[in-house]
Formats: sequence, C-alpha cells, structure tokens
Amino acid sequence: MEFGGLFEIDISQLSPKSKRVNITLPLYLLNTVDNYTKTP
Repeated sequence: MEFGGLFEIDISQLSPKSKRVNITLPLYLLNTVDNYTKTP
C-alpha cells in the first residue's frame, strides 16, 4: 500500500518519457514474479 502511494507520487513528478519507464519496470517485475511462481 505505502509503496503504491510512493509510486504515484514519483510518477506525477516525472516527465512523460520517464513515466513510460516507470510503467514498464513494474510490468517487468510482475513478469519476473510470475516466472518464479510458474517454476516447478
């Protein structure tokens, strides 16, 4: 919860170009976690 709030504040202070990176990074982390959960 706190991390989510912090992320919103960070995104609002970034330029549009950096905002795209901030959106892509969480997706990359989600994919990494997903790969770990799918590993037998």
